[in-house]
Amino acid sequence: MKLEDLLLDGQLDLAVVAMPSAKLKREITFLKKDEIFIVTNRNHSVMEIAHRREHTPSWWIDLKDAAKFKFILSDHTTMLGTISRDLFHKEKLQYEVLHGNITADLAVSMAQEGLGLAFTYYSYTEPSRDAVFLSIGEKGIYLDLGLASPASEYHSKAAQALQAVIREVYMTV
Repeated sequence: MKLEDLLLDGQLDLAVVAMPSAKLKREITFLKKDEIFIVTNRNHSVMEIAHRREHTPSWWIDLKDAAKFKFILSDHTTMLGTISRDLFHKEKLQYEVLHGNITADLAVSMAQEGLGLAFTYYSYTEPSRDAVFLSIGEKGIYLDLGLASPASEYHSKAAQALQAVIREVYMTV
């Protein structure tokens, strides 16, 4: 959300943003789908009720089962904070927030240490021997990511080159 404001103010040349955007319209082109995970420590008690997918090292959990545990959430003014709260609200689930105004980085770090559960994006995950990334439901929850640029017709060669690099990186992630 903050990146959209910076684009509109002309302070950024490019940004990877969640789609659809309420503020940006024609300036966004689809980049890829990104899965939203619940991250936890492999020794957290939530793993007792998590489901392992057959023939893969991946795991999933029903949101209603995960809601029984304490969550560490980003502020509701962030995209991830809004999405996570909307998921609970949509399912009419009660949930306990241990910390509710923490950056996504800190929430993930705390969850990896076993202090609660947090939400994160696939594109933000890093392999860790202590962390487990749980899909939400058997099929997972996905968010469309787009590459956004200012509405002006002019885009510098540097911005165009950066756009090509971003597309290449996201195609391999």
